[in-house]
Amino acid sequence: MPARRSLRFDSDRASSGPAKRLALGVGLLLSLICGQPSRAHAGSVLVLGFVEDGKPNAAMRQSVMQFLSRMGEEVVASPLSATDQLCTQTDCLVRLGERHRAQRLVGGELIRNDTSYRINVWLFDRVSELPNSAEATCTDCNAEMLADMLGRTVGRALEVGVPPPAPPPPSSSSSLNGQRTALAAEPAQVSRRACGSKRGFLRGLALGSLSATTAAGLATGIGLAASHGQVYQTGEGGMPDRVYDFGTHTGVAFGLTAVSAVGLALTAVPWSRVLYGRRNDTEVCTTSSRWTFARGVAVGSLGALAAMGLTSALALTAMNGATYDVNADGTPITYSLKPHYTTASVLSAGMLVGLGVALFWP
Repeated sequence: MPARRSLRFDSDRASSGPAKRLALGVGLLLSLICGQPSRAHAGSVLVLGFVEDGKPNAAMRQSVMQFLSRMGEEVVASPLSATDQLCTQTDCLVRLGERHRAQRLVGGELIRNDTSYRINVWLFDRVSELPNSAEATCTDCNAEMLADMLGRTVGRALEVGVPPPAPPPPSSSSSLNGQRTALAAEPAQVSRRACGSKRGFLRGLALGSLSATTAAGLATGIGLAASHGQVYQTGEGGMPDRVYDFGTHTGVAFGLTAVSAVGLALTAVPWSRVLYGRRNDTEVCTTSSRWTFARGVAVGSLGALAAMGLTSALALTAMNGATYDVNADGTPITYSLKPHYTTASVLSAGMLVGLGVALFWP
């Protein structure tokens, strides 16, 4: 009997050994599977806002979230208010990270200049409370190109990570703006040096004013050419008809228009591409988000039209009532230009209002 009990015991132990090992293996596998999300979630990314003209760009935020998901990042898909998306203070970022259980937070700024963008991206690690940043430029950029460039810039910032802590550590109330400004100082200097040769407020100002003067000069020349030779008084008593003689005026108008058109062509030529055969992507002119290329065009064109309108109104007012011919009976024929200088004055006033809006609109 003891031998049997001993044999039965050994048999039971032998049969239960593989089962125990199998159970332990399954338990270990389940623990690994269950533990994996927590480790991935600990390194998850919360995407905040990418600010353009003072407002978060919702389409760019969604595009970045999709891009990071394709990269294999654990992206926190939580809806955020506009206030939360504008957060850049360390204490605010820490609170958002704790609330959404995210270790890393990313956001940025999109500075538009006509069809080009300067992209500033920042990264914040909630554990170390240290920031990092990355920059890029997108020249002649549409929405699809901007989304792709922004996603790549954010991905690059995440791959680089944050720098190691350096004593003394930053205070909990410090802002990311100081670090971002310091890190972006050198690229901004490069961009400012390139402003004179490509897009920028001054170039827009030149293009706008020269375009306006060319268009106005061309319209004036065509109008004078069409009126040249037309009868303004029928001859009486066998006298010939009196006609407008605008030959000299037409020549002067077209001559000045040609000078303005040459200046416009020289200003519009992309000289960096013509001379060097390539595009310089640093020539984006983002020294000020307010004084942009588009604002320069508006200011230049409206200013030139207002100046020409005022000059015309003053000249027409001075000529009104002056004698330019005499009738057969010797009575003078005078200019009657009140409708003309009134129209010029009203149009000039409208251009000045538009100029004021272009200059002072935020």
